[in-house]
Amino acid sequence: MAKNNILWVLEIADKILKYPKEKVGIFGVNGIGALMSCLFPDKIEFIADEDSAKQNMKFADKKIISPKESKKEILVAFRNVLETKRIVGELKNKYPYIDFINLCEWGK
Repeated sequence: MAKNNILWVLEIADKILKYPKEKVGIFGVNGIGALMSCLFPDKIEFIADEDSAKQNMKFADKKIISPKESKKEILVAFRNVLETKRIVGELKNKYPYIDFINLCEWGK
C-alpha cells in the first residue's frame, strides 16, 4: 500500500510539473495540496481552502484563500481518483466560475 501511495504522489507531482501554466493554485492545505506547495514553491502561487479558519493565513509561504477569491485555475488531487472526481464535482457546483482542474484526469 505504501508503494502505491508513493507512486500516486510521484504521478501527481509529475503532472504539476508538466501543467502548462506558469503559476497555479492548488486546493487544500492538507495532504497533496500541502506537499505540492512545499515541493513546487515557484509553480504553486496560492492554496485554496474552504476552511475559513485557515484562510488569510500562510502555509509554505503561500497565502491560503477561499476558492471564490481565485482568479486562476485551481489544481485538485486527493487520495484517489474517485475521491478527487467527487470533490472536483462538488467544487464546480459551488463555484461554477472557477476552473478546477482534476489532476487525476488531466493529461490522459
